[in-house]
Amino acid sequence: MSNLDLDLFEPMPLDLTAPEARRERDRYGDRTDVLDKVKALEYLPDGVHVTTELVANYFEVPAETIKSLVHDNREELENNGYRVITGTELSSFKKLSCVGLRARSLAVFNERAVVRVGLLLRDSPIAQAVRDAVQDGYDYARRELARPARRTGGRLDFLREMLDQVEAVEAEQERQREEQNRQARELFQQAQEQLRQARELAEVRARIDSAENANGWLTALAYAKLNGLPTDQWSTNQLGRLASKLMRTAGQEPKKVHHTVWGEVGSYPTDVLDEAADTLFGGA
Repeated sequence: MSNLDLDLFEPMPLDLTAPEARRERDRYGDRTDVLDKVKALEYLPDGVHVTTELVANYFEVPAETIKSLVHDNREELENNGYRVITGTELSSFKKLSCVGLRARSLAVFNERAVVRVGLLLRDSPIAQAVRDAVQDGYDYARRELARPARRTGGRLDFLREMLDQVEAVEAEQERQREEQNRQARELFQQAQEQLRQARELAEVRARIDSAENANGWLTALAYAKLNGLPTDQWSTNQLGRLASKLMRTAGQEPKKVHHTVWGEVGSYPTDVLDEAADTLFGGA
């Protein structure tokens, strides 16, 4: 048997999860197609990433089990798409993916990383199903090669045919990955554009609501909208009352302006609103 035969069709280890089976796991790293064949995988709104909790749900194990697996195999998982995002990237991710506002970091997995979890994770029927699925084609080829040659040209022709099929499958998988990545990029760009437009619209609406005069005074509602503060009626009323109190303490009075919806409303200098917001909300 040639070296090529040995490389492609040497007996598989019984346990793909074993530390010494890294080479075999690397062989199947691109088999993201098996994930949805085994079970539907739930993604974050970006359609590309999943969190630790979503990975745990997929494999039907506690989240702590996935965290422990990452701790023990971090380098291998990072080489296959696992990463922890922070800083400005996390801020953008929060806006697009509804991640908790208090999170300072977020661990995310792409499909390759999820496959790698399936190749490493023990005691999960779903992970075992992933391992079985990625090995199906390999086992079929090995069984066929063990049979007497049935084609003209014998074993070598069959090997070439199998290699052609493998290359065709890999090419199709690569095409599908590129298409998925393209669609994900488009969705991300669309989401960013929608976010930009929403911000612009909010600012325009706030300025319309503000009934600003030449001195830059604002209504409580407009100030809240422009500074990302609560805009419910109770909060804006509290802001307006405190701003009025501060002005009267300084011997001034709020200005009355006409609002197209609310009629006559109070308008206040921005520095007074800054002080009131700092008192009520801990800073604008």
